[in-house]
Amino acid sequence: MKTIMRRIYRLEDQFGPAKETEFSRQMGELVLAARQRVAEARERWGLEAVELPPLDLPPGCHSRIDILNAGRRRAAVGYQRSRE
Repeated sequence: MKTIMRRIYRLEDQFGPAKETEFSRQMGELVLAARQRVAEARERWGLEAVELPPLDLPPGCHSRIDILNAGRRRAAVGYQRSRE
């Protein structure tokens, strides 16, 4: 039974969501600040505000590929809204 439990723990560590670190928290804050700056600049330039859907990743994030794909989906939605 111990062998099975060790394997399960290893798999959970390998494939489970990453734990939030100080670096990932800081990166999240930087992204939010960048969004705010973009919204302010769009307002200053008289452009319509584009409301992007929230990022659909858990706080611990996943791989870089998951993050990039989520950003692409959000950008596509924002682009479609700007075209309407």
